[in-house]
Amino acid sequence: MDNSLTLRRHLPDDGWRIAIEHIARRHGLVPCEFEPYAMGESIVWRAGEYVIKLTIPQCAYQIVAEVDCLEATRGKLSLVTPKLHSHGDLSGWPYMIMERIGGCPLSEVWPQLDHDNRRRLARNLGSFCRELHSLPTRGFPGEWAPFWRAMTTDVGKRHAGHGTLQTLVGCIDPFLAKVGELIDIDLVPLHTELIDQHIYVDECHGQFELFGVIDFADARLGAPHYEFGSLVEFVFKGERGLLHEFMLAYGVSEDRLTSRYSETLLAWSLCHRFSNLGRTLAILEPLVPSSLEEVATVLYSLSPF
Repeated sequence: MDNSLTLRRHLPDDGWRIAIEHIARRHGLVPCEFEPYAMGESIVWRAGEYVIKLTIPQCAYQIVAEVDCLEATRGKLSLVTPKLHSHGDLSGWPYMIMERIGGCPLSEVWPQLDHDNRRRLARNLGSFCRELHSLPTRGFPGEWAPFWRAMTTDVGKRHAGHGTLQTLVGCIDPFLAKVGELIDIDLVPLHTELIDQHIYVDECHGQFELFGVIDFADARLGAPHYEFGSLVEFVFKGERGLLHEFMLAYGVSEDRLTSRYSETLLAWSLCHRFSNLGRTLAILEPLVPSSLEEVATVLYSLSPF
């Protein structure tokens, strides 16, 4: 993925346009307007009413996963997911074509929403996650046991590689030991990256409602708790009451919403494949937490108010 990101940043858009236009012609999408999307690690362009995603051969597994997951979720969720058009490869580079969904990313409207509307959307996100995690597992890739062993090994070293605050990095492994082994008995379909740019909303009767979800490139079978960290970091950001509403709607009982559970949720997040403690701490600025317990108390607060 890092190679894809580097290439996207250093090759001019006109260079990528040649490849994207070739793919579009191959599948009969031209004439149409082309426009690159600025976010993400893959090469993603709008081609009229379609989206073309192209990535490096080393990340072919992401295209395979997204193709399978879009087929597995299509029409089975209350939120829209992109309809797969076709997929293939261009000189060994895998690609997929899907229909564009309506609405806009949650990131574009979240800052203008008041607290009550954010709580409402947090509840709706909890209901959606419960729905996603209740889907049949067929089509979602991944062997969980070896993956989770890798994610829970030398966690502190992984975060140190990001140049995060060293005093807190040194606390990660002792913190995880204190929380205890992280186990979910049931494996469920996971998106794994429910961030504000992958969740789409649309305006309805004067207020924004959840509309769709995109980017299943890293979707997999796994433990339900693995899903929640991205929502906390990229959507809720420690705003009081939001995680509480989410968890209740997901189906967690009120009596479980304790400080101990906040620490457990942080522990799961620290073990996430894409977790970065330095990025997490930036959310809390200007607060400089003195411990991971304080991070859990502030960022993973389960208080209703």
